[in-house]
Amino acid sequence: MSGYRPISCGAYDELEVIAMHRTPVLLLCRDDDQASREIEGRVVDTEVRDGAEYLVLISQGQRLPMRLDRIMEMRDASGSMIWRQETDAQPK
Repeated sequence: MSGYRPISCGAYDELEVIAMHRTPVLLLCRDDDQASREIEGRVVDTEVRDGAEYLVLISQGQRLPMRLDRIMEMRDASGSMIWRQETDAQPK
């Protein structure tokens, strides 16, 4: 997949643990047009396909794969930050 920016192995490991616990989350992410959007769901898996890594959510009864380089942050049901994308401007 062109334009995909892999995340660090450590960050991927953190997401696998979140998926293992099937954690309900609120994601702040970017869509194809780079607009911010929020998605509420339960993390159920991680997967790799077409050269990109995805976090798989169940949201409103639908399976929703989210490309990892588009996820900016993740909050748990209480609103506490549980994961944030690592960038130069936004340290974890």
